[in-house]
Amino acid sequence: MYENYKVIALCISHISDTRHYEFISELYNHIRGTDYRLFIYQTCSDMHWDSKTSTGEQQIFDLMDYNIIDTVVIWDEAFYDKTIPQAICDKAHKNGVPVISIGASRKGCCNINFEYTSGFEKVVRHIVEEHGITDIFVLAGSEGNRYSDDRIEVCRKVLSEHGVVLSDDRIGYGDFWSQPTKKVIDQFIASDLPFPEAIVCANDGMAIAAFKYLQQSGYEVPKDVALTGMDGIREAMEHAPMITTSHHDYY
Repeated sequence: MYENYKVIALCISHISDTRHYEFISELYNHIRGTDYRLFIYQTCSDMHWDSKTSTGEQQIFDLMDYNIIDTVVIWDEAFYDKTIPQAICDKAHKNGVPVISIGASRKGCCNINFEYTSGFEKVVRHIVEEHGITDIFVLAGSEGNRYSDDRIEVCRKVLSEHGVVLSDDRIGYGDFWSQPTKKVIDQFIASDLPFPEAIVCANDGMAIAAFKYLQQSGYEVPKDVALTGMDGIREAMEHAPMITTSHHDYY
């Protein structure tokens, strides 16, 4: 406790990210007026690169004072390097502090996982059933990632209902960020495969990146190819043209 208040320590990265900011706002609104206080421990980057800078940034989590912290909340999705949230979890448990893990199931924690598939399915059905497009390329996240695999299966399910099989050459992995997305787009354009009528992306970041690289290659979106995302981030909804996406209900 701190000055007679119970302390929630939120561990997160990159709070300028729209999704992270919205989650923090909802969490704060939920505890406002109670006997809880929210301490935020964050890094400026998303911990994707193993560098001296990221090594230095993550030292912020070593400054957590478990003598006053009553519970730790880890926003797992904010960290590309999953060893970081696991290390926070282990240290909290060592100090006898309970942990709530959001977005990943960790041993000894209270685990909260979002149900993303229904929102993503609505996006896919919009493309298939409202626009009549079944020639789809799926720009997935990281290979083997649960959320990415779930979104591939949603595409398989919806397309199969319309008599279409999603072949492996219609799936690429953009690792949820821009540079791998560029590589996938470049490789597909250079291949002999027929260009799809729509590219369904596993998140908005890849959709925005795909738009940029398609445009640089001479394609018009959505005239030549439709493009969808997932997450409902501000950049997607303010994009010109706006990218079809699905927003999480953090409340």
